[in-house]
Amino acid sequence: MILWLILSSALAGEHSRKPVELKDAAQMAIEQLSNGVVPATSQKCRPAPVSNCSDEDFKQYPKGGHGQLFFGNGPFYISHLPLWFQPHNFQAIYEVDFPNTVEGQKMKELFKKRKNQGFATFNPSQVFKIPQFNCMTGLGEKELPGELFQGHFERDGESLGDVKLIVKRRIYYKELSEKPASASASDVDDYIVFGEGNQFFSAKVIERKPAVDHIMPLENSIEAFRKSVGGASHSCFTAVKKEAQMIYKPKLCADPTAPKTIITENPETNFKEFYYETGDLR
Repeated sequence: MILWLILSSALAGEHSRKPVELKDAAQMAIEQLSNGVVPATSQKCRPAPVSNCSDEDFKQYPKGGHGQLFFGNGPFYISHLPLWFQPHNFQAIYEVDFPNTVEGQKMKELFKKRKNQGFATFNPSQVFKIPQFNCMTGLGEKELPGELFQGHFERDGESLGDVKLIVKRRIYYKELSEKPASASASDVDDYIVFGEGNQFFSAKVIERKPAVDHIMPLENSIEAFRKSVGGASHSCFTAVKKEAQMIYKPKLCADPTAPKTIITENPETNFKEFYYETGDLR
């Protein structure tokens, strides 16, 4: 193997200067190996992407205008505002940031200094297919232009201005199916937890109709959640509300890309409605 690497390197290097016969390159490689010299190679093993996210890959999905919940204080997040029918039947959460421009940084400071620190919303200025958008986030950072609002942009929200968000990575993605509620439904629900540092959020996993789109900041047991998420996209829990508390129990994620939760305790945190939408998912 080492001899082959040396031979490849010798061939590549000599080719830029003059033609080299294979026997000359082989002799050069043997001499280098004998002298203990192993030339560095610039070749890297990079797996090919599964898809280039072309329109052809997603022709069965219609385009739409997809409003987003916007929250966080750095990192920042968007969460698609879902409905049961196409093209909005997706629960999708992404980490985003403001662009590193003068205008982008001004908008970031404006957002962080809001008097009302409740949720914001983001109204993209372009239509797109959510599955295709989700595919493209796996190929690197993506720009998403639109308008940022304090409150809900469809419900008298106050415009904060235009901004071109930088979509950094996927947190969670799921296509929704309009299934009726189970007859044995209990008060225990599935939640994902995501975040880093001292900022963590939980989002209810949308399963059956009727459903609730519930996202809230976690204010207690931060160390336990930090150990669980560990810099990954998200960790999975079942959660039950008891009076003013939410009690989380670790569970194995259905998403194979999410890590197994490593904590053994059941962290508790204060219940917050923050964003608690029932009307869109009846």
